Amino acid sequence: MTDPYWNHNVHYHPVVVDAVPEGCRTALDVGCGDGLLARKLAGRAGSVTGVDRSPEMIRLARVDVPENVTFVEADYLDAPHSPTAPHSPTARTTSSARSPSSTTRSSRAPWHGW
Repeated sequence: MTDPYWNHNVHYHPVVVDAVPEGCRTALDVGCGDGLLARKLAGRAGSVTGVDRSPEMIRLARVDVPENVTFVEADYLDAPHSPTAPHSPTARTTSSARSPSSTTRSSRAPWHGW
């Protein structure tokens, strides 16, 4: 797939896609934006879910979607299974900022529950 645009995230798409193991059943793209990475992951995973809190981005993402891709308008960090949820046994918030860099989680965290 040729990239329709370039930015810092798009630069790393090949690295992410190449890291998907053979036989991957599910993939989750948090902060999927217009769905570009989720579409790329669709060729490597049985099903892909893209999550973004922006209604406009989800609207764009839902245009011309592969059959094995679903887009959800939601804030992943507000989900009960999010690694930042207060009750999550895998969450350890290191600052009050709501960003992936402010939270760590166990590799066993159930991030794919969408």
